[in-house]
Amino acid sequence: FSVTKNGFYYGSLETDYPSVSYLAYHLQALNIVPLFSVTKNVLPTYEAIVQLMKSTSAKTLELTSDSSNIVQLLREELARQIKEAPIVVLPQSGVDVQVDVDCPNAQFKVEDSFKICTGMAVGKLANYTVTLTARSCEALKATPNVTIRFSGFGDVVVSINPICSCPCESQQVANDTFCSQQGSNTCGLCSCNHGYASVDGGKFCGCDTTDTSCTDKGQVCSGRGSCQCGVCQCNTPSGAGTSNRRIYGNFCECDTFSCPKDGRGRVCGGKRCTLLACLQHSSIIQSLTDS
Repeated sequence: FSVTKNGFYYGSLETDYPSVSYLAYHLQALNIVPLFSVTKNVLPTYEAIVQLMKSTSAKTLELTSDSSNIVQLLREELARQIKEAPIVVLPQSGVDVQVDVDCPNAQFKVEDSFKICTGMAVGKLANYTVTLTARSCEALKATPNVTIRFSGFGDVVVSINPICSCPCESQQVANDTFCSQQGSNTCGLCSCNHGYASVDGGKFCGCDTTDTSCTDKGQVCSGRGSCQCGVCQCNTPSGAGTSNRRIYGNFCECDTFSCPKDGRGRVCGGKRCTLLACLQHSSIIQSLTDS
């Protein structure tokens, strides 16, 4: 083979014919879809070549012995190209690419590296959502452009201009009032001091994590919740048959499922148990339900 130790092919300098991969590279760069119209006796050879040129959407078309069907073949292939909307994102280092396709009134398939809508009607639109995720900001700098190719239709080049740092990062304000004077403000984000935290709907760094207001009888939230800024956030019962169950109370000491049951398994003797659903009132409930 005419290949250097670095993998560079130089055979095209010695012969009249370039390699298949070299040809595929330039066809893809020019967005040309090659069609090989050949007779049956050489069809397997060209099908093998097509397998080496997947990135170009190359196709083989079988000619009759007298080539009289060449116009028909080209028309059918052109119609197929119109009805399909193949898309491929050229590989880029440092960037992960995800392509989602919505094919209204058409079918979706994956063929080689292409995602394709098949059976598209003329005038209908296919919707593509392309998500680019950088593995790192520095890696993104090395890949400023991402090419999205619609085979036979053209390219969409996405130019990326990453901002890997912000000037405000050097302007940190310690114990800023924005952070309840309990944290540092950097670019509008609070980094809370030890013992303080931010919670949804509350002030930034306004939560004292050492607050013992949630403790009753030596237990935090009765062991059935978590303490956030001195307020118990009760757990939600999970599992089968728990959709109507609820835990509540200042210390999560109440619920709707721990009322005493009679010998027939009825909660509160078949009566409603609402206000007195707390565990500490079970003796009162028992006296009421027995009456």
